Amino acid sequence: MLALMAVAALALSQAAPPPQADRCTERLHWRSAAGSTRPSDIDVLVELRDIGGQADVEAPFTVSPDGRKIALTLRRADAGRNDFCQGIVILDIRSGEVSAPILIGGGVALNRYDLPKIPDFSGGVLAAVIPRWSPDGTWLAYTERRDGIVQIMRVAVAGGEPLQVTHSPVDVRDFSWSKDGKEIEYATRPDDPSAAQAVIEEGKDGYRFDGRWMPEWRFSPFPRPTATRRFAVALSSGAIRAADAATAGSVGPGSAINASGFEARIAFRTTGLINGPKFITASRKGGERLECRDAACAKARQLWWRDERRLLFSSETGPADSLTEIVSWDLTTNKRRRLLLTSDRVDGCRPSAEGLVCAVESSTVPRRLMAIDYDTGAERELLDPNPEWRAIALGEVRRLHWKNDIGLESFGDLVLPPGVTKAAGLPLVVVGYQSRGFLRGGTGDLFPIFPLAARGFAVLVYTRPAFFGYLKPVETQAEADRRGFEGWADKKSGASSILAAIAMLEKEGVVDPNRIGLTGFSDGVDKATYLLIHHNVFRAVAMAGCCSDPLMVNASIGPYLAKVATAAGFPAYKDRNSERVREYSLAANAAHVDTPILIQSADREYMHSLEVEAAFRQEGKPLSLYVFPDEYHIFWQPAHRRAAYARNIDWFEYHLLADGKGPLPRSLAPLVQP
Repeated sequence: MLALMAVAALALSQAAPPPQADRCTERLHWRSAAGSTRPSDIDVLVELRDIGGQADVEAPFTVSPDGRKIALTLRRADAGRNDFCQGIVILDIRSGEVSAPILIGGGVALNRYDLPKIPDFSGGVLAAVIPRWSPDGTWLAYTERRDGIVQIMRVAVAGGEPLQVTHSPVDVRDFSWSKDGKEIEYATRPDDPSAAQAVIEEGKDGYRFDGRWMPEWRFSPFPRPTATRRFAVALSSGAIRAADAATAGSVGPGSAINASGFEARIAFRTTGLINGPKFITASRKGGERLECRDAACAKARQLWWRDERRLLFSSETGPADSLTEIVSWDLTTNKRRRLLLTSDRVDGCRPSAEGLVCAVESSTVPRRLMAIDYDTGAERELLDPNPEWRAIALGEVRRLHWKNDIGLESFGDLVLPPGVTKAAGLPLVVVGYQSRGFLRGGTGDLFPIFPLAARGFAVLVYTRPAFFGYLKPVETQAEADRRGFEGWADKKSGASSILAAIAMLEKEGVVDPNRIGLTGFSDGVDKATYLLIHHNVFRAVAMAGCCSDPLMVNASIGPYLAKVATAAGFPAYKDRNSERVREYSLAANAAHVDTPILIQSADREYMHSLEVEAAFRQEGKPLSLYVFPDEYHIFWQPAHRRAAYARNIDWFEYHLLADGKGPLPRSLAPLVQP
C-alpha cells in the first residue's frame, strides 16, 4: 500500500480551478449594509455566509505563527443549485484587510465518527474546512475533495495556484504540519476499500442480520471498522512514509500545553464521574502545580494560553447558565479576573498578537470574528461576513427566564414581528431546544425564526432545562439515561418547562392561547410527543422526524443499538402494550390526539415515523409525512433546508392564521393521504 501511495504522490500537480469560479467568488464577496431595510425571508437565512459548522470541535479558523493574521474558510449555500461555495480568506488582524477567496472545489464533506460496530457514522453536520499555517507562515494547507476523495492541498500565502499534496486512494481524515515544515502528516483508513469489498462478497451468500446493521441507515450491514493509520508526505519529493501517532500542543478544548511545558486541564472534581463541578489544574511535569476550584472554574468549558504564565478560560454562569464569562488567570500571582461577561455565544477562540480572537454570535447577528483585549476585555469586531444582514428588518428580541414545576431554571428569547411595539394576542410558534447564539432555525435549523416573525408570529425560542439524568452524580451515560427514562422524568421536566414559558406569555397577554404552534427536532421531538399526548395546548405541530415508538425504534436502529437503548431504560418490544409505553407513544394514542402534525424527515430516519403515520392515517387524523432523499439527522442539502423552511411557515400560517380553512398552500397538498 505504501509503495502504491508513493508512486501516486510523485505527481505533485497544480490544481485546476474549481468549476463556476466566478460565481463562487461573487457569492463569497460581501457588501456594506447600505440601503433601505428589507424583511427577513428564507432565502436570506439559507444563504448566509458561514464560518465553521454546527458542531465544531475546534476553532473554525487558525492564527499565523506571528499572531498577526487569521485564515478561515467561508461557506455559502446556494439553494437554487443545491450546492455550496467555499473559499479561504486571510485576514490581517490589525488593518482588517481581507484577501480574495482561495476557492475550494469538490463539494462539502460531512463530519464522521465511529459507533461500536458501525464505522463512519454521520449525523449530517458539515465538516468545517480549517486551513493550517506552515511553521514559517508562508503556506496554508487545507482539505478539498478531488475526484470525490478528500485530499490535502497547499497554497502560498503570497499568492499562486493551489497544489495537490496527497493522492490518497481514500479520504484524508486529519492532518498537521511537521515542526520543520518539510512534511505534512495525515491520517487515513487505507483498509476501507477492502472492508467494503468484504461486505459485497458476503452478500453473495446472504447477509446475517446482526449488530452491524442499522436498517434505517442502509439495507446491508456496515463494513467492519478499520484502523486509522498515519503517514507523512515530503513536500519536496512526494515520498510517503509511515508516521508515528500524532502529538499536539492541544488535545481539545479542555486541555492545552504552552511553550514552557505547562499543561492546563479541565476535570471533574470527583474522579470517575461524568458530571458535577469541575476544576482547572495548571502544572509542569515534575514541578509547579496550581489549581482553580472557585465558582468560575466549576463550570469551565474551554481554555487557552495567552503566554507562558497566563491562562484564559471560558465558563458558563448566570441564571440557567445563560451567560458566558472569560477569565484571565495569572499563574505568577495566582490571581483571576473576569475579562468578559456576555449573553452572546462565544466559541472557538484562539490567542493572537492582538487579543483573544473568538467566533461570536448574538441572538440577532450571525457568527463573526471578534478580538477580546487581554487586559481590558474590550471587544473589537474583526470580520463580519454578512454585513447585508444589518439591513434586515427585525422585531424586538427579549430574553426571558423561568422555572419548571420541579424548580429547574431555563431561559429563552421571545422574538416579535417587526414594527410590533406592544405585543398582544399574537399567534405563537415555539422553537427549541437551545437559545444560545444566532436565532437562525432552532436546533437542527429547520424552523426559520425571523422569517416566521416577519409573517406576524411571535416566536419563543426556548433552552431545555438541565437533563434530568444529570441532576445527581453519575459515572456513566447509561446511568444518566436510565434516570431520565424512569417515569419519563426528563420528558416531563422538559414539557413542564415549555408550558411554564407559554403560561408566562399568556399571563402577560402577549399571545393568543388558542393559536399556539409547537416545533420539534431531536430532543424537541421527544418533548413534543409527550406534550401532544398529555396537554391539549397546541393548534398545530411541526417536527423534524418522529417518534419514539417501541416497534419501529427497536427494529429500525438494529440489534446492537436497540440493545444499548433498552439497557439504558428505553422500553423493549415486549413492553409495547404496557401502560408505561402508552404514556409516551403517539401511535398508541392516535385515537385521542387531534392536533394536525407535520413531519419532515430524512430518508435515513423516516422509519421511526411509520408506526405513527399508519396509526394516524387509519384513525383518519391529520398527519403529513415528507421524506427527503440522502439526508441525515441534520439536513445538509441547501434545497432541502429551504423546502423545509417554506413548508413549516406554510403549515403554521394555514393552521394558526387561516384557522385551517381555505385553499391549502401548494407545499402542503395533499394534506390527507388516500
